[in-house]
Amino acid sequence: FDLQGARARAAREAEPSGVVLKRAVPRLEGLRVHLRCRAGLEGLLAEEVESRAGDLFRVVRVRRGGLVAAARRAWRLEEAYRLRRFDTLGFEVGRGGGGVGEG
Repeated sequence: FDLQGARARAAREAEPSGVVLKRAVPRLEGLRVHLRCRAGLEGLLAEEVESRAGDLFRVVRVRRGGLVAAARRAWRLEEAYRLRRFDTLGFEVGRGGGGVGEG
C-alpha cells in the first residue's frame, strides 16, 4: 500500500485541475509559442496565423511539424484555440545561458 500515492489520488479527485482558457497570458519579450501540426501543413498553418491571428502572433520561424510564434500583445488561450490548423500548443521556457539559478 502506497500511502503517499493514495493521498495524492484523493487530493486530485477532491480538487481536479484544469486549464483556464480565459486567463490572460501577458506579452513577455522573448516568450515563444510553438504551434504544432501535421508534417506538410506548416505553410497552411503560417498562412492561417497571419490571416486570422496576425494581431495576436508574429510568425518567427516555420519548421517541419509546426511553427514558432511571438505574441504581439497579451492574449488568452481561447484566442489561440480558434485557429484550426494546429493540434498542440506549447511554450518555450528557456534557452540556457545566464538565467536565474544557473551556476
